[in-house]
Amino acid sequence: MSRPRVGLALGAGGTKGAAHIGVLNVLDQASIPIDYIAGCSVGALYGASYALGRSAEAMKRAARKTKPRDIVAFFRSRLRIEPGSVVADRFYRVLNGVRFEDLKIPFAAVASDVITKEPVVLREGEVLPAVQASISIPLLAQPVEVNGRYLVDGGFWEVAPVGVAADMGADVVIAVVLGEATLLPSPLLPLARGLERALDLVTRSGRPPGLRAQAGFFLHTVVTTLPPVREAEVTIRPDVARLNANSPFQMRLALLRGEEAARAALPQIEELLAGHGPTPSRKFARRPATPKRRAPRRRAAPSREQAQA
Repeated sequence: MSRPRVGLALGAGGTKGAAHIGVLNVLDQASIPIDYIAGCSVGALYGASYALGRSAEAMKRAARKTKPRDIVAFFRSRLRIEPGSVVADRFYRVLNGVRFEDLKIPFAAVASDVITKEPVVLREGEVLPAVQASISIPLLAQPVEVNGRYLVDGGFWEVAPVGVAADMGADVVIAVVLGEATLLPSPLLPLARGLERALDLVTRSGRPPGLRAQAGFFLHTVVTTLPPVREAEVTIRPDVARLNANSPFQMRLALLRGEEAARAALPQIEELLAGHGPTPSRKFARRPATPKRRAPRRRAAPSREQAQA
């Protein structure tokens, strides 16, 4: 019997995203095959690099050499992946000029349409603009125009883009989750929804999506309860809840936490691939009623934070 096709779903997490490198490194060492990768926000940044063929060990070495001032410089550049800072230049050299069809592993980046307020799955054309869109935090980075749509960070629809990985063809999805959903307290919802509607009127007047449009989008993400999303067969949750997603000082610790969590999940993964585990499920799970942190959601299409190298 042939093994199940494996998809990897890498979630948002800002500078905690270094945990993704740790997970990838452990999966590499254990020779776990990856057939598809879907990433949102910082998960798209690392996922695209890995899909191109950059080894997890190489990413780990680069991450350990990254200094806090390099991360701060990337933040000050508004997360632009272009020559000018150590972090941005590193990914620019890897991804510039690469097209999706050039990747060794099929890859999808999830972004968000700031006008229509819905997820956008990017799988065609140039990889760099897609990743740039996926990491562009509203109100910090500029929206990225891709195929006539203005796109921002894709980490608002699922905690990790499990649905996208499944739609790509994965039988078993391994999700790496670095945070949970954020929803405003109930007393604040009416006010926030009113502000969102007011900002929508400005956006629909024909003006380009500036700060007001981005603010409206952001409000939408913290006042809207999302529908059920697909549950991964394996969910890896590195112990990064107490780490600051915007801190430039915790990259190495996040990386180690990713390795620890991945090692703990290896028996479950290996059992599934050996055919002795439960049949990969297609069940759906609702989010907790009172999540701590706003997570991604799904609408018609399946599937923040500061990106970290």
